[in-house]
Amino acid sequence: MAEVFGIVAGAVGLASALGACIDGIGSIQAGRHLGSDFQNFQLRLRMLELRLSRWGEALGVDEDPQLRNPLANNDQIRTAKDALIRILELLEESNKLSQKFRPSCDQTEDHSERNEGGVKNEHSLSRKIREVVARRRRNGTNPMKTTRWVLYSREHAMQLISDITSLIDLLQQIYPMPDKEQELAREEVKQLTSAIADQGSTIRHLQQLVQGIDNDMKKAIESVERKGHQYGDVSMEENARIQNGHTFTRAWEGTSSLPVGPSMTFTHMRASGSSRVRNGDVYVEKDDFWS
Repeated sequence: MAEVFGIVAGAVGLASALGACIDGIGSIQAGRHLGSDFQNFQLRLRMLELRLSRWGEALGVDEDPQLRNPLANNDQIRTAKDALIRILELLEESNKLSQKFRPSCDQTEDHSERNEGGVKNEHSLSRKIREVVARRRRNGTNPMKTTRWVLYSREHAMQLISDITSLIDLLQQIYPMPDKEQELAREEVKQLTSAIADQGSTIRHLQQLVQGIDNDMKKAIESVERKGHQYGDVSMEENARIQNGHTFTRAWEGTSSLPVGPSMTFTHMRASGSSRVRNGDVYVEKDDFWS
């Protein structure tokens, strides 16, 4: 029986294999030798960790031996476990390769926690992803204990992300739960952008991170973006004015971001006399609305 990261592949259950994969992906650190976009590699790995936990949550891997599917059979379960074991094998191979070719720096150094110019939100996003994953793994089913290890090769990092993505695609094909996974992904978008000052920038960053690796998250972000401003009945009398929606001129240039994503919702607006009502963000050189 094959053994990966200390787990005997033929004996481990599906829930334990899933937990081992999540912990294994979470143990990877992107080395600074990957260049200026090392943080991008790090967050894409975190997104795969999140996606895998979402699949397990949608199927109730920790709670239901039939994976919420009364027609689940032993062959399907075996194929799913084989895919998870293959992820573990990829992680073990990457770990060995990293140790073989690592530079003379300390392997256990935490490269993801340094805060250098403009990555504060990235650190916050990474932390929130880990919090979501930790809440889902409430049963602590994983017997594997791993230490952090570092990826130093850009090409290998890209290949590893691609290979893990393909295997998660396979898991979703074996046990598809599209409605539940979409529901969970939409909730993740809310959780990942909450309490972050620059939500627009975070959502745009998420869009870039999930390209090619997480279609459910991509759809969830698009769903959130489509909501925008929503207004119900609007009535005006006399000299009243109502302005709904964003107003931009060249004055926005130089600001940190433009508003993106969910915004305000109103069911009824009424203005009379000389009142003025404005809903939306405004970036203009000169604002004549109130005059």
